[in-house]
Amino acid sequence: MTPRAWTVSYAGLSEKGPVREENQDGFLAADLRSEGAGAKSGAWTLGEGRLLLAIADGMGGGPAGGEASQSALECLRAELARGGGRAEPLLRSAIEAANRRLFDQASSDPKLRGMGTTLTAALIERGHLVIGHVGDTRAYLARGGRFTALTTDHTLLGKVMGLTPEQARAHIFKNVLAQCVGGSDATVAVEVSRLRLRPGDVILLSTDGLHGAATDSAMAAVLSRDEDLSLACRRLVDLALCADTQDNVTAVLARFEGPSGSGDEERDFTLLEEVFFDRPQGRLAVRRPEAVRVEETPERSPQGHALEEPRSCLPATAGLVLAIYALVAAAALLRGLP
Repeated sequence: MTPRAWTVSYAGLSEKGPVREENQDGFLAADLRSEGAGAKSGAWTLGEGRLLLAIADGMGGGPAGGEASQSALECLRAELARGGGRAEPLLRSAIEAANRRLFDQASSDPKLRGMGTTLTAALIERGHLVIGHVGDTRAYLARGGRFTALTTDHTLLGKVMGLTPEQARAHIFKNVLAQCVGGSDATVAVEVSRLRLRPGDVILLSTDGLHGAATDSAMAAVLSRDEDLSLACRRLVDLALCADTQDNVTAVLARFEGPSGSGDEERDFTLLEEVFFDRPQGRLAVRRPEAVRVEETPERSPQGHALEEPRSCLPATAGLVLAIYALVAAAALLRGLP
């Protein structure tokens, strides 16, 4: 008897927030076997090919943020479509190629200096999903009543200072990225993980305009409803807007159905390449942990009403990174943060 094929239904929605002059977010859903433009919603049957879901958030207030997010997504798709071999190195190299493209564009045009974007991509193949990630966009898994973050935020406060999301929320440097795709560095440290899929799994890709304003429990409640994914995206975006988000809001959802899985569910997720702060070098780097089990994310409270500062990405210079590190530490002490 032929095993039941995996099917994927998906939807995405992006809207300009109440403060930004333009929407610098972008998202992509594409069958890599086809050259046609991806639709905003639809369904696939997984065969031998691969499917791509990706989300990007151009740095608000920075040069050409919208161009950066779209250029990164286009490069990512092109690299994956013509590449082959194992999914993990293929996705990593595609994100590195997007980083080089943006870096080269900025190097050739002074007006684009420092242009950058976050990028979180899910490469789907039969029964598995591989995630490549840079920045503070996020990937979540909704499974069996649990809502779990599959990525970490590559921010100054999170990766360099080691603050929790709750500690960082009200900090003056909360929007400073420790790295991005593009920016002022020709190289980038890509976080790579792999998830074994189970029937009924729902994946959410979100920009910080959503997860920075809405609580995890509120997002999980939306995803707990067995409803059309386009409607669920609409509910998620409205959730952030009602929580007075100060940023653009983007949500991409995918629901998976297929053969029943076996084995220990706690071992379904593997962090293959972890991004960490290399203190001697003063920059982010990648290491390969033996095994890391995903844990449920802590509850996050809604974003405050204050106008957010423009997002930025740290330069690669180690001395400058460490100098900013010292300033953050001083600010943390003044604010009473640990």
